[in-house]
Amino acid sequence: MMAEFEAASLLSPTTAEVAAALARFHYKICTLSGNQLFPLIMNAFRGVGSILWESSARFWGEKALYEQGMHIIELIDEGRGEDAANYLNALFEHYLENVSL
Repeated sequence: MMAEFEAASLLSPTTAEVAAALARFHYKICTLSGNQLFPLIMNAFRGVGSILWESSARFWGEKALYEQGMHIIELIDEGRGEDAANYLNALFEHYLENVSL
């Protein structure tokens, strides 16, 4: 899953490309975890979602998103899914508190 991020980072991706990779990453995490609701919501609000994913890509930057993704995968690989979810929630809260849309 992170191979896509690694390959994309070598190509100096645009914000839109980083945002699309970020959305695919989170979609994949949700589907692999068995969460069936969030992928449906993502699909239903794809247009608005792309704006939010691009805002997130601009806010965090490619390097930070890659590091966050690697940390999420490490936590999951260690069997610490709840810690991964808590980490994601903390990132989201930080984003909401500091983003200017």
